[in-house]
Amino acid sequence: MIRFNNIYKKIKDRDILSGIDFLINKGDVIAIVGLSGVGKSVTLKHMVRLMKPDKGSIEIDGECINDLSNKELRKKRSNIGVLFQNAALIQWLSVYENIALPLRQRTSMTEADISKIVQERLSWVDLIESKDKYPSELSGGMQKRVGLARATILNPKIILYDEPTSGLDPVTSRKIDNLIMKLNSEMSLTSVIVTHDLISALSISSKIMMLHHGKIIEFSKPDDFIKSNHPVVQKFVSSQKIC
Repeated sequence: MIRFNNIYKKIKDRDILSGIDFLINKGDVIAIVGLSGVGKSVTLKHMVRLMKPDKGSIEIDGECINDLSNKELRKKRSNIGVLFQNAALIQWLSVYENIALPLRQRTSMTEADISKIVQERLSWVDLIESKDKYPSELSGGMQKRVGLARATILNPKIILYDEPTSGLDPVTSRKIDNLIMKLNSEMSLTSVIVTHDLISALSISSKIMMLHHGKIIEFSKPDDFIKSNHPVVQKFVSSQKIC
């Protein structure tokens, strides 16, 4: 469960979030959409306290994270996986080593146990044959899949996606969508997806949230979202030729 209570955030004298409230329940797949600069990624960063609100509180599984100690925050973050926009892979590590890294850093598992889990994740994202390649040898879509495997390697309860289909062609984007849905179902995840890709949001989310000028102007199921009477939502939908 993720709850934002009256969250305000200002960056360089500019209001980014202006009193937003929402609740994301366990198992939800929530897409956050909107134009550039409206606070989508800022909202995501608050969920793992990479940013702190100027006002308001944020709860993860019923616990306020605003003032957690570093030790408490590390424990809370261990239940949250993040897929960054550019996959954020370490260029001098192989695919296998990138995925294994969180297990080596945060657990006391043997290399045999690590190998078993990494091989399983490689199979999930269909990259077994690429395990010894380096990020520079992979396509954008393959890098995203490696990032997704790494984000789920510690069996998180929540996974956050920052533009998972950005820069990908439509066919590859739909493959990423299908993988997100598969992992969400098999791992019983709660997923939050920041995206400009409305086709993706409509396909995989249980609800879509739209931000505009620091406010939530729509938060509804996909079918209701595209029927919204709000002029900003209508313009956003029509710009992507959804209807």
